[in-house]
Amino acid sequence: MISIVAAGLGLSLGLTGSSMGATGAASTSTWLQPQSDAAHSNRSLNETTITAGSVLNLSVEYSLGRLPDYGACGRPSEHAAVSTATALYYFDGRRVVAVDLATGQPLWRGTDLGGSDGYRVTDIAVTGSRVIIQGSGGCWSQSDPGVTVRGLDIATGRQVWSAGRSGYNLSMLVSGNTVLSDGEAPGGGVRTVWAYNATTGAQMWTRDGCSRSQYGPAGGLFASNDNIMTTCGAISFSKAGATNWTKPAGWTYLRADPSGTTSPNIYATDPLGRISALGPTGTLRWTSAEKGAVLAAGPSRLLVTCDSGSICALNRTTGARAWKATRTTPAASAILAGDLVYVIPGREPLNATTGQPIPEPDEDFLGPFTFLGSGSVQVAGGRLIHITPRNIDVYAVR
Repeated sequence: MISIVAAGLGLSLGLTGSSMGATGAASTSTWLQPQSDAAHSNRSLNETTITAGSVLNLSVEYSLGRLPDYGACGRPSEHAAVSTATALYYFDGRRVVAVDLATGQPLWRGTDLGGSDGYRVTDIAVTGSRVIIQGSGGCWSQSDPGVTVRGLDIATGRQVWSAGRSGYNLSMLVSGNTVLSDGEAPGGGVRTVWAYNATTGAQMWTRDGCSRSQYGPAGGLFASNDNIMTTCGAISFSKAGATNWTKPAGWTYLRADPSGTTSPNIYATDPLGRISALGPTGTLRWTSAEKGAVLAAGPSRLLVTCDSGSICALNRTTGARAWKATRTTPAASAILAGDLVYVIPGREPLNATTGQPIPEPDEDFLGPFTFLGSGSVQVAGGRLIHITPRNIDVYAVR
């Protein structure tokens, strides 16, 4: 289930993104991707419609079906969907589809990307005039895996460029006009990052990252202040691929403050597993007593896992604990949108100032969060988008 932390943090999530609607006009928001901005902060800067006062009035506005899985080839990834203030882009199992976020009406449908041959889009991001997708074909072949990154015209869905390589894809990040894709060669081994021009698809550079033995569930890429961090190791490099600075072995990057934050932090765990804040050049600013994962970052508070799955709010400047919300089910992720925080899995809204539950109207209340027991959530354009491999449900305030 999804739990919502309301009011007080001044935080927001979703995906911040730059998009174009049916007319091709640019939206007022910046680019989007499943972990919000390039810093993976899980924060949306623009949400004002879904608030602590209106969230219990959400209801399904429309639903979008996705094709069933192709046996061993797998289902569409939950991350293969991205929302802007005006549009929703998603992989339906065969092609990328764009719909108007407010109505669900199609804007365009892309070409078939492989059908039963097993091509599967795993990542979608939006930047400028492009929808960037990454996927693998051949039903995830173990002997001959392949990765393809494509740039689609955001107004029509027409493919503008394609870049393929052998190996396994791990994650994708779009930062400005740079597409960063990391993966491994067939058979595993050293992890490599490829950089492409988002507009043209031209390969700009490659560099080796960390070995497979260092790669874990938190593995991925994020960007902060023009530094690119790989969360499987402790190296920071520039958008040109040069090393900026490193931390000793045992440090692991988690995420960073969103763009626009004054004196932003980069969050990491130290060799003892403690959550720490680093400055833009890697200088240690503080070390918390908490050991866990950073779920979401905002301008004043940091949400982290603590004490065997509970959620703690930390002061962003000092790392001191502000409150703890005890949970019976460990939190897997948290999304900050407007004055709400969506915690997955969960159900009850929590007050962000105190961490206490906001009671439902009565025991028979069947609000939207009763049904959100799986999948992922995005918040954009006054809509809550619940994504599963089989369906996408879009909620609006009624």
